[in-house]
Amino acid sequence: MAKARWKSHINQKLFSDVDESLFRNHSFKTVLSYALGTYLFLILKFAFFISDLYTCIKLLAYNRWSNNIIKPYLPFRISKWLFSACILLSIVFLLWNLIWGIRTYKTKNITKCYVNNFSRNFISVTDYSKFCIFDKISSHGSFQWFAFFVFFELKSCLGLIFCDTPRQVINGLTLWSVLITIHNGNGMNLGDLESFEGLINKIKVIAKENHEEAVLLSFSLFSFIIWVIFVAKLVFALVCSIFVYFELIREGIHSGLRDYIYTTISKHVDNLVVKQTEKRRNDVYKTHLLADTSSMLELDDLERDTIGSKPMFKLYNDSLNSFHRVGNSVTMSS
Repeated sequence: MAKARWKSHINQKLFSDVDESLFRNHSFKTVLSYALGTYLFLILKFAFFISDLYTCIKLLAYNRWSNNIIKPYLPFRISKWLFSACILLSIVFLLWNLIWGIRTYKTKNITKCYVNNFSRNFISVTDYSKFCIFDKISSHGSFQWFAFFVFFELKSCLGLIFCDTPRQVINGLTLWSVLITIHNGNGMNLGDLESFEGLINKIKVIAKENHEEAVLLSFSLFSFIIWVIFVAKLVFALVCSIFVYFELIREGIHSGLRDYIYTTISKHVDNLVVKQTEKRRNDVYKTHLLADTSSMLELDDLERDTIGSKPMFKLYNDSLNSFHRVGNSVTMSS
C-alpha cells in the first residue's frame, strides 16, 4: 500500500516540458554546488574504486609480503581473496546501478532522474542546464535538506557496507600491522601511536626495501581515508534520520521518507513549470505590450500549457490600458 502511494506521487513531467534556458544560471552558489556536489563527489568515488582495483590486482600477483616488516593479522592468502571478492561484488553493484540508471535516464522524467543517483550524476555532468533544473527542485529549507541528505545516504549505503567496508577493514588491519611492527622493531611503546606523518614515514621505510609494496600501502591508505569520509557521512545521516523520522511521524501526512521525498520533488517540479509560464507571460507583456492579436493568442497558449493548473486571472495596468481575463479570452479596456 505504501509502495503504491509513493509511486502515485511521482510527477510525470519530462525535461521537454521545461524550457531549460530559463533556469540556466552561473551564480556562485550554483557553480559551487556543481563543482563540489557533482564533480568532486564523482572524482572521489572514481579514485576510491580505482585505488582498490589496483590493490586487488597487485595482491593477486603476490603470494606473500616480501619484506619482514609487515606481519598482517589475516594470512596473506585469505586477505587477498576476500579483497578480490569485495571488488567483484562492487563491480556487480556498479553494473546493476548502471542498468537501472540507463533505464531511468531513458524515461526523461525529471523526478525519476533526480532520485536515481546514476542518471542524476550523468545528466548533471553532460548537461549543465539540466543540472540547474535539478538545483531548482532540490531541498528548500533546513528540514528538507536533512531529509534529502538522509534519503540519498541510506539509499546508497548497501554498496558502502557490503562492498567497501570489508575490504577497508583489510586495508586498516594491514596499515595497523605496519604501525605496530615497526614500533616493535624500534623498541617503542605500542600504545604510543604516531601521527599521520609518522605512518607516511613508516611507508617510506618499507619503500627502501620494496618500492612496489610501498606503493600498494600508499593506495591502501588513500582508499582507507576516503572510506572514513564516506562512513562519517553515513553515520551523520543515521543520526539525522532520528530527527527526520520523528518529524515525519509527528506530522502523520506521509507514509515514509520515500513518500515525502517524491511528494516534495513533485511539488518543486510543478512550481518550476508555473515559474516558467510566468516568465514567458512576462516576456510577452514586455515584448509586445499586449498590442496585437498574436500576443493574445500566445498568452492563451501559455496558460493552457500550464499542466494541472486552472486559468489564471491576471491584471496588467499601465498609464493607458488595462487587460483582464474574462472566461477563456483576454479583453482590453481603456
